[in-house]
Amino acid sequence: MRQSFGGISVLSWVDVHGRTLKEESPAGMSMTRQSQQEAKNLPSRSVPLDMIAQASIPVAAPIADAKALAAVELKLGGVNLANFAIDGGRQKLTGDRLQITREDLTHLRGTAIPVKEPRLQTFLQPTAFMQSDHPSIRTLAARIVGAETNAMKAAVKLKDWVYHELAKEPTVSIPNALEVLQAKKGDCNEHTVLFNALARAAGIPAKTVVGVVYLRGAFYYHAWSEIWLGRWVALDSVLNQFPADVTHVKFLEGEIDRQIDILQLIGNLKIDVL
Repeated sequence: MRQSFGGISVLSWVDVHGRTLKEESPAGMSMTRQSQQEAKNLPSRSVPLDMIAQASIPVAAPIADAKALAAVELKLGGVNLANFAIDGGRQKLTGDRLQITREDLTHLRGTAIPVKEPRLQTFLQPTAFMQSDHPSIRTLAARIVGAETNAMKAAVKLKDWVYHELAKEPTVSIPNALEVLQAKKGDCNEHTVLFNALARAAGIPAKTVVGVVYLRGAFYYHAWSEIWLGRWVALDSVLNQFPADVTHVKFLEGEIDRQIDILQLIGNLKIDVL
């Protein structure tokens, strides 16, 4: 059975009981149904597979200190860039050349919370994954922010809390803010969904963005936040960056229904640092 959605194709072998016996998915990954004993009996010559490294995008020209850069220019290839939300905000796309300029926070006006602009209300609402109206989320946001009414200063307090309170652990899940708050651990997805829920509860418009970020010689798939401070500003609560450095390359924004499109990039995206 072949399933296609959003430009992604998955091939599955299914038995008469509806159980998946084998599945081949993007990036050359294959999963096979086995007993627990079969799965544990790996050949002695087998090599451990690092899934994160397997999906990374190595670059020929290393970036010495990404956090110190005011701007970066990249050449993108291997995918149809028209399918992604690359151009806009701090990113400017010209053909296959992408320029990213770090936000200068010194020129932003002091946005007061709660933000009440009608056009931003979508980014203040609770969702199935960001339960910003739940008493636990609202109480915690109020405790962290305290009497602070400046959106930028409040966002820093929320970022600091999430960064310091959540253990940094790779997690395979579809995260939601309440579960992350209970578990107090996770990777970029868990950090981002909890930060965004707290920000919305505090009256700061926030959204999830996904793409890639540079770390130690390669770009890795990643999720982070954008918050409204008179304009959208990138914030990374797992790497503790505000604004996020210029190697955060945004491809999509939205929750899991939009993030699935990032699979189109895996194994195809090419990046040259110019």
